[in-house]
Amino acid sequence: MDLTQAECLIHTILGPTHRKIRPFAACIDRVEELLFVQKVHMEDIRFMRDVYPVVAERMHQNTSSLTRLVERLANDCWRQMRRKNLVETYIGSNPLDPPYPAELTCYLACYLHLGRPFSQAIL
Repeated sequence: MDLTQAECLIHTILGPTHRKIRPFAACIDRVEELLFVQKVHMEDIRFMRDVYPVVAERMHQNTSSLTRLVERLANDCWRQMRRKNLVETYIGSNPLDPPYPAELTCYLACYLHLGRPFSQAIL
């Protein structure tokens, strides 16, 4: 089974893991689709309407359990990014406060699509 680009990105951040990362990767892919295919502005994406239910339906999962799983993984990715000094690689600037899971998902979707940190991409 081949990994998606989003799954590879998550593994790059987290390292080897046996955790279920596919739901988080699917959310990153969904956000990438919204931002770059459908041209939805980042501030107009509503995760509880546009991302989590769509991904949950595609994956035949309960929306609330998928949401919790994705949010935990996003928080774990943030901690690992800080620990491994990868924040500048993926976001470009080092925010004072940790980003919300939805924000980090957008940042990673931008990085995945554009191949450069979010702060550089928006200039």
